[in-house]
Amino acid sequence: MRSWIDPIDLRILEILEQDGRASCADIAAAVGLSRASCWTRIQTLQEAGVIVGYRCRVDRTRVGRSITCFVDVALENGRDRAFEGAVARAAPVRECHRTTGSWDYLLRVAARDVRHLEGFLRQRLARFPGVTGFRTRLCLRSRPAVRPLAALAALRSAAPPEALEPPSLPRRSGEVP
Repeated sequence: MRSWIDPIDLRILEILEQDGRASCADIAAAVGLSRASCWTRIQTLQEAGVIVGYRCRVDRTRVGRSITCFVDVALENGRDRAFEGAVARAAPVRECHRTTGSWDYLLRVAARDVRHLEGFLRQRLARFPGVTGFRTRLCLRSRPAVRPLAALAALRSAAPPEALEPPSLPRRSGEVP
């Protein structure tokens, strides 16, 4: 059984990260595989849980969410599950991250305007289970995400292979262990 993602898999993942709608034919041509081999690799990556889904990126300002902010949240001990449940039902919350340090969670919130943001923070977030405090930072500008797989590929070439090996992938048909 293969125990690592090879450079071709990484390149396929990089392409799909940049354009989740890229055709199998285009991906295959970019990585030097047949369409069938490329499709098999993509299926294997999906079955192994490496590819967990495909998303549509939306320009939030064009759908009435012109304010983006980051909110650090402090909680009472043992209230994580109830807090996460409330967050999952809160439409303005786009991301929720459990963190270390002085704050327990980091939220990314998208709001229509400052008034909508204030209403969410004061009337909803402040009342979520276990919340003892929060701090908000407005986002002035966002840049496209860093290409994390390109960074992983660079690290892989500089580090011992065992330091960066992801979980085992199922063997592809016809692959010799």
